[in-house]
Amino acid sequence: MLKRVQLNILKHSVISSIPLAIARHRIITDDTEAPIDYEFLEANPAYEEVTGLRPEELKGKEAGKILRDDALINADQLLLFGKAAMNGTRESFEYFSSHKKKWYEVLIWSDRKMYFSTLHTDITDRKTLEIKHEERRKELNVMYDLAHISEKDDLSTDEICQAIADHMPDAFQYPENTCCQLVIADRVYMSENFKKSDWTLNRRITISGEDTGSITVGYLEHRPPADHGPFLNEEKKLLDVAADWIGQFTRRKHSEVQLKEANAIINRSSLVAFTWQNAPGWPVPYVSENVSRILGYTVAEFLSGSVNFLDCIHADDAERVAGEVETHSKSGESEFEHEPYRMVTKSGEVIWVNDWTFITRDAAGSITHFRGFIQDITRHKEAEDALLESEERFRTIFEIASLGIAQVNPKNGKIILVNSYYEDITGYSVDELLSMKFTELTHPDDRAKDWDIFQRAARGEISYRNEKRYIRKDGSTVWVRLHVAFIRDESGKPVRTVAICENITEQKKAEAALKESEEKYRMLVENQTDLVVKVDTEGRFLYVSPSYCKIFEKTDKDLLGKPSLSLVHEDDREAVNKAAQSLYKPPHEAYIEVRSLTREGWRWFAWTDTAVPDEDGNITSIIGVGRDITRQKEYEDLLKRQGTALESAANGIVITDRYGKIVWVNRAWSELTGYSMKEAVGKDHRILKSEYQDETFYKKMWKILNNGEVWSGEIINRKKDGSIYYEYQTITPMTDAHGNISNYIGIKQDITERKKNEEQLKKSLQEKTTLLQELYHRTKNNMQVVSSMLMIHAMRSDDENFTALAQDINNRIKSMSLVHQKLYETNNLSSIPLHKYIPDLFNELCSSYLINQDRISLDLDVDSINLLIDTAVPCGLVLNELISNSLKHAFPDNHKGVITIKAERDREHNIKISYHDNGIGLPPDFDQVRDGGMGWELIHMIVQHQLGGQINSKSDNGITCNISFTDDRYKERITE
Repeated sequence: MLKRVQLNILKHSVISSIPLAIARHRIITDDTEAPIDYEFLEANPAYEEVTGLRPEELKGKEAGKILRDDALINADQLLLFGKAAMNGTRESFEYFSSHKKKWYEVLIWSDRKMYFSTLHTDITDRKTLEIKHEERRKELNVMYDLAHISEKDDLSTDEICQAIADHMPDAFQYPENTCCQLVIADRVYMSENFKKSDWTLNRRITISGEDTGSITVGYLEHRPPADHGPFLNEEKKLLDVAADWIGQFTRRKHSEVQLKEANAIINRSSLVAFTWQNAPGWPVPYVSENVSRILGYTVAEFLSGSVNFLDCIHADDAERVAGEVETHSKSGESEFEHEPYRMVTKSGEVIWVNDWTFITRDAAGSITHFRGFIQDITRHKEAEDALLESEERFRTIFEIASLGIAQVNPKNGKIILVNSYYEDITGYSVDELLSMKFTELTHPDDRAKDWDIFQRAARGEISYRNEKRYIRKDGSTVWVRLHVAFIRDESGKPVRTVAICENITEQKKAEAALKESEEKYRMLVENQTDLVVKVDTEGRFLYVSPSYCKIFEKTDKDLLGKPSLSLVHEDDREAVNKAAQSLYKPPHEAYIEVRSLTREGWRWFAWTDTAVPDEDGNITSIIGVGRDITRQKEYEDLLKRQGTALESAANGIVITDRYGKIVWVNRAWSELTGYSMKEAVGKDHRILKSEYQDETFYKKMWKILNNGEVWSGEIINRKKDGSIYYEYQTITPMTDAHGNISNYIGIKQDITERKKNEEQLKKSLQEKTTLLQELYHRTKNNMQVVSSMLMIHAMRSDDENFTALAQDINNRIKSMSLVHQKLYETNNLSSIPLHKYIPDLFNELCSSYLINQDRISLDLDVDSINLLIDTAVPCGLVLNELISNSLKHAFPDNHKGVITIKAERDREHNIKISYHDNGIGLPPDFDQVRDGGMGWELIHMIVQHQLGGQINSKSDNGITCNISFTDDRYKERITE
């Protein structure tokens, strides 16, 4: 344990002192285990340089809420973090910090699922070199292509300029959307796709300082992404290079002197241009003149064939270089860059070169030549090697950087030199320490002893190794372990002292804690409820805990030296002997469950036994820790009985883990689905999914389950044989001790037959509904026949009273017929909407009495009330009588008027109808019941006897009639 504490202290110290940013995280995922964020668990001080946030600000926070760099929280990086955390793979990526303006490389690794660590390395210098190198490569590529075009002897100057204009778009990031215009001495050369654009890049072409033309590159209708430009910096430089080269080319065409000067510039550079054939040995048909300065061979030696390109490549690198050429050639690339390799000069000197190669193919696509530039990078390579060596030395120093180092004058103890970690240990700065003696740092209680050890070690009597206390600058005490070496002169006199100082404060605290822990452990053993015993190799008691004595009602005197097996049930003693034999084999541990006779009778105990070996590996004793598991055994028996009950249950039962993997099914489930337990366990629960329900259905279901709630409902699933079946399923989440969902239990009931019966019932109901609609329709038609026959007889009669009576009866028939019409027009065949019935009844009556509705209008204020058929017919008759009376008698001599009808259902569900017309009213002293007439006797009879309601009326500025009744005396017949 002490060693582990020391290692943790050392690890923490090393990580804290590392100048590279290191952090540990926990991945955060959604329900599908897709990474959506990550949490900071800890970070070293250097991590502040990357994020701008201190470790304590990061700890426990989610990256998406605190980081300013999208490069560390975008989907691509989250995918890499999740891959490492979930699969334990090592990943890496590079990103540019927008707020730090630096490039970083991130290494990712994981030592535990769901957790990962990251190491951020500043690679700004390297990326800058790479960017510059890429810019330089493109410049060289353009220079090479332009040079190759200009070297075609079969082309005129105009044709070469036109070829340059056609070629320039290929050098830009979007060649298909790029056009070019070249103007030289007032002559214009345009690429085939050229047209004017608002996105252009222009460069002037000068010859000997004189402006002679320009080169313009523009983007067409498709603009590039906003974050790319429109033009990259290297493209601007490319245009600079092209403009310069075209100026040089033009000058060369006009003046051989200028051509020689241009060649001289190239030849003075560190770049050598080569063309070599795709033939054995790579013969060289062209090489720039400066080859002799780089490789020592003349141009003539190459052109004569006495020296081939492959001859100059170092033997140890030739195979690799040839392999790279073959690989890139087969890939269909037109250009590539070699890894640096070695070449051998004519004098035998080995140099390192960079090589940019361009592939030339004929019309058939076969490779004919390779063109390229080589650049001597020997000095750069040596600098890199020196840097690597320096970094290696740094790493060596770094590995011991967690130890303080100090040099001391042995004569007076004055400090001469210290490292930064020694500053951290003491709390003093370098300048402060160099003005002090080491005795000033030593705790006053340790000075005398420490100085004596130092003096004796200086005289060579003993070696100096000591643990003592320092007083830090802030007054706090720190424990250190010192190893001191003396540098002596020829006479053996010490001239310099080197001290290695290790901070062991945490170790001291751990030792004190361990001592305290051991005391607590002893107290725990003496007072815990678990049983602790120690026996010798013969099974005799050497130690028994108070809890053991208590449960067996024995004293330690009764037990010590006695055989422990005497208290064990006879049926379990053989198992005890076998377990004892296994203790003599690694890992020297055994677990056994036995019955023992206690003060409460026979009880079950679980024992974990550990053998104690001596220094030679011989077993000297056995320590056993036991616990009463009688109730646990009873629970196990209960669980077995419950398992038997679940297995034999009529409904299918399935248990999955929290991810939906099946862990158990009963026999009924297998019979229902066709999958055996062996086939189902370990499979995803979605093996039954039929695709008949959409994703919305499952999202709602899982939302309920993830909230820890029970879900019940119908699901259409697919059996193993592919057949579809309906089931009613209840899914219950199970939680662990921390309240987290650990499993789901699903109880399934096959309702396929029930669903079929329901469909048949719906079909039967639909048929009956159609039949009832037809019945209402025919009833209405029959009433219309009766009405028509009645009106025919009325028209044939000369008796005006009979005609009026026939018309009243006809209107009553129509009011009942209208009820049946409304019934078959609605989906609900048991009731009609009152607010739709009254306007239709009013229109029918106005038509019957030839009333113009501009003279007598209807003011309707009716709630959405549906009347059952048994109520609708008598209510319609009452309204028919009221409206007919008003139309016939209330507005004589063509007076205009308004009939107002209001209807509502009150809190007691009574229907209240208020009828009013603003006509002439009833005659004086008219008694509605006594005098009858005008249908009032019929109205009162229907309201009181058929509707079971109440009616009251008055004649004041017209007729007002208030009716109230309830329709709960009847029941709905059909409801769809």
